[in-house]
Parts: sequence; C-alpha cells; structure tokens
Amino acid sequence: MNTIDLGKELESAFNAISVLLAFVTVFFGMRYPQIMILLEKELPMGRPKELGVTNKRLTSFLIFQWSPVIFLTGISWYILMPLFIRVATESSFSLLHFDLLRTALVFVWLLFLAFLLGSIFLAVKLFIKIHKCK
Repeated sequence: MNTIDLGKELESAFNAISVLLAFVTVFFGMRYPQIMILLEKELPMGRPKELGVTNKRLTSFLIFQWSPVIFLTGISWYILMPLFIRVATESSFSLLHFDLLRTALVFVWLLFLAFLLGSIFLAVKLFIKIHKCK
C-alpha cells in the first residue's frame, strides 16, 4: 500500500478514534476522583471489623469499577497499535512536509498509552492498599 492509501485509512480511522478517545477520557474522568479518594483515605488500623469492611469496599471498587477502565483503555490502545506501527514505519519526520493526520494518530496513541499506564499504576497502588488491610 502506498501513502495515499494510508492517508485515506487514517481519515476513516479517525471517526472511530474520536469515539474511543471520548469514551476513555470520560470513563477515566468519572472514576479517577473516586480512586483518589480511596487511595488518600487512611486505613482503620487496630479496628478489625472496619478494616474488613474497607477491604471489601476497596476490592469491589478495583474489580467492578476500575478494571473496566483498564480494559477499555487497553483495548483502545491495542486496536490502534497496527495502524500506529504502519504510520511509524511508512512515515518520515520532516518539518517542511508536516502531516497532521499521522502526527495526530501518534499523539492519540501515546495518549491512550499514558491513560493505560496511569490506570495500571493506580490499580497497583489500590492493590497494595488492599493487601495492607489483611
């Protein structure tokens, strides 16, 4: 395939990319304040009954509310990977012949990667806090 075909493919792919980006950012934005509140809240050490309730609440949040964020972000990142690899291999960097679509695709792919790594990092922090409850 030549670069004209890649350009047409990128144009049609941006319809789906915009929907994915909207879902990921809204979903992440809805859950992010909740996970930060849970991570900042002190554990009720020395009170086993409250510690058990906290453990169940944290585990429930991790499984039912944060795992879908990681899943959606990971799937979105993975779906764009073949197109990203194709753009990276077929494109060359040039300041005089700047291609907005290709650059935007790279930027969006890196944004999905940042969301994914951030989601995983927060999940690990929550997982560590869950194990402190035991």
